[in-house]
Amino acid sequence: MIDLLKNFIRPILKKIRIYDFVYNRSFLLLGTWYKYTNIIKRKIHKTAVILTYHRIDDVLDDPHLLCVTPQNFENHLQFLKKNYEVISLPELHLRLSNKQLTGKEAVITLDDGYLDNYTNALPLLDKYHMPATIFITTGFLGEKADLDWDREYRSEDKATFLNESEIKNLSTHTLITIGVHTHKHNRLSELDYQEQLNEIKTSKEILENVTGKKINYFAYPFGGIFDFNSDTTNALKTLDFCCSCTTIPMLVTYKSHKYKLPRVNIRNYPIEIFLEKISYHA
Repeated sequence: MIDLLKNFIRPILKKIRIYDFVYNRSFLLLGTWYKYTNIIKRKIHKTAVILTYHRIDDVLDDPHLLCVTPQNFENHLQFLKKNYEVISLPELHLRLSNKQLTGKEAVITLDDGYLDNYTNALPLLDKYHMPATIFITTGFLGEKADLDWDREYRSEDKATFLNESEIKNLSTHTLITIGVHTHKHNRLSELDYQEQLNEIKTSKEILENVTGKKINYFAYPFGGIFDFNSDTTNALKTLDFCCSCTTIPMLVTYKSHKYKLPRVNIRNYPIEIFLEKISYHA
């Protein structure tokens, strides 16, 4: 169904110039549908929630809402500590495989591989003894962030990507799992199968060479329903990944597809808004 929408319906809507209108209205409807579907899920199944962060840093201007301040991040961790069992992504994968969810699990993930994950997030994760998975884009290690959205940040607010030494250090930390986020952060659904396979495989091999460990976890760049396809999941199977994460804001249950695990995107919410947002999903 999703491939039909992407490959047939979307081009027609673009051709008759109503795609943006339909997309925006559909996005609002989807948000409402996700919210109430999650409420029903909680009534029927034991559920877990995976949270998505990007940067943990103080900036003057955040045009893409990627940054959570260290203070707000700490407030989030304090709330999670009191109200959830925060577990690693590998532990969640194990519990899903064995159908052993308790219904109170939360998982923390950070996307893209920014240096502030090491300098700002790790000390707080350490302080509260909470595990996290960092999904790393490998094509820009140690460089100033210069992806499309990064260029819209003021020079003093621009991030830097983790370098090999920092990734190696993170990989030895007992609380941190390193995951793959592709090599160039391409929208995978726009690539053919071989291009997708190469994009994911290259990133996986680089991280395994840097860490000296098998890397079994993956997150789709962008991560929405139009950002990956059956070729992507077939590539993940070929490369023997345990599971992968989307950014579809749903709860996880034991019925969740292991290559389509949903996650809730977290912005720079003060604790009151964080409580409200997470209440829809957990």
